[in-house]
Amino acid sequence: MGKKSPSVYNDVSEQQRFNLEAAIEGKKYWNISERRSDYVYAIALSRARAKASYGFYARTSFFKRVQVVPQAAKYCRKYRVLLIEVKTLMAYKVITWNAFCKLMRIFDVKMLPLLLERGSPYYINLKVLTRIRGKAQQSKV
Repeated sequence: MGKKSPSVYNDVSEQQRFNLEAAIEGKKYWNISERRSDYVYAIALSRARAKASYGFYARTSFFKRVQVVPQAAKYCRKYRVLLIEVKTLMAYKVITWNAFCKLMRIFDVKMLPLLLERGSPYYINLKVLTRIRGKAQQSKV
């Protein structure tokens, strides 16, 4: 029996698979916006299962180890993107790779407060991202 490929590879194109692998090998991270470096995106390399003082520990591509809040820890898996506060090394959101790629393409400054507020969903997939984008467009009007 051959090696089983990660489930994230079932939902992404060949180009996105290449980009994901290159980001992991290059220990890549992304600032949340051009003007803000207090939050970054990094790729999770493990599940968040080890107990920490304020949640659970997970390994990431850029930071060796970060804490993930308990509400987001249940969604933390390998190859998902974490929204991390740099000062505390605490991850507050878990984003699927497809949603992250779309978020980078459609990024709008109005979406930033909706992503960062603590009441917003801890797990962001394409469906949730569409809802957040709709709220951001409504706030423009």
